[in-house]
Amino acid sequence: MSAPTSAPTSTLTFVAASALASGPGPVSQPTGAPFAVIGCGGGAGASTLTAALAAVAARRGYAVGIIDLDATGGGLDVVFGIEQTPGVRWCEVCGVDGELDGSALFEALPGVGPVSGRSTGTGSIGVLSHGREPAAVPEHVVAAVVAALITACDLVLIDACSLEELEVVPVEIEVVVVVHATVRGTGAAAATASALRQSGREPVLVLRDGSPVLATQVADVVEAPVLARIRTERRVERALARGIGPGARGALASSCEHLLDALMQRRDAS
Repeated sequence: MSAPTSAPTSTLTFVAASALASGPGPVSQPTGAPFAVIGCGGGAGASTLTAALAAVAARRGYAVGIIDLDATGGGLDVVFGIEQTPGVRWCEVCGVDGELDGSALFEALPGVGPVSGRSTGTGSIGVLSHGREPAAVPEHVVAAVVAALITACDLVLIDACSLEELEVVPVEIEVVVVVHATVRGTGAAAATASALRQSGREPVLVLRDGSPVLATQVADVVEAPVLARIRTERRVERALARGIGPGARGALASSCEHLLDALMQRRDAS
């Protein structure tokens, strides 16, 4: 799978309106693993986790598509330092009707890559985010984007900041809930998990700044498995704020290695 390429600004309208539209021919079958990530309790670090998980996957040789649903969060393109990179953003695709060509979409996204890592492959990351002027994206367009990128990527990560944003995400996609290791955070996670179950979803948890014992307690209260624990790293937060992107080393990268393994194992077992 090729890395995203930066289309010249003058071609973006054409790419979004024409090149992305699927024409006659065989329908691409889903091959990628999609997951949604949401924080609860405020400032849980869902976007940080999404970025770090994407970086870990890319270093394994994965083609990773990130779908940023947060219209007012500043954009995950900023986290990777590609906010000035030409490429398709939500305002270019929100008017597209019908199915999308996943490969064309992925290659048109502003991206990071090639990313070399320990694996023999070379991965890449493509980010679909809002520009400086957020666009109102219809539900059917989100569904079309998700369906398209699943056919073109090894991993698709959907970054959502609210339950309302998740309403437009297909219900069969597993949701990762990032939880603060506090009483308030656990309560927020329990409420979030309950709301997700009412919509037919079974969430999994990532605990922020908590011990193994606390992870067990949170899992019992929320009635959902804790797949990984992450801790706040000021160095990482500063790097992301400067648009450097998550690094290959450190506790966060190590936790995301374990989380990616767990998520892929769950997908393969389903």
